[in-house]
Amino acid sequence: MTTRDLTSYTKQPFALRMTRSVINPGQSGAIAVVADKNAFEKDGQLVDLALQIFRADGNLQVMVKMDRTLVRQ
Repeated sequence: MTTRDLTSYTKQPFALRMTRSVINPGQSGAIAVVADKNAFEKDGQLVDLALQIFRADGNLQVMVKMDRTLVRQ
């Protein structure tokens, strides 16, 4: 898994917690992502991030836009 700045696809550090290590077809689970405010900053501006989750075969399974307006001031 990785998060990326949507303007340049630069990898950013993040923390991740999942309720399960594997979510099989037909099952549900929850994912929580914690990103430092600095991850949203690029050249003094706030940017949107994307969380991308890839399957074991390398194909993209999910992409979630993490909007810069979610950053707490």
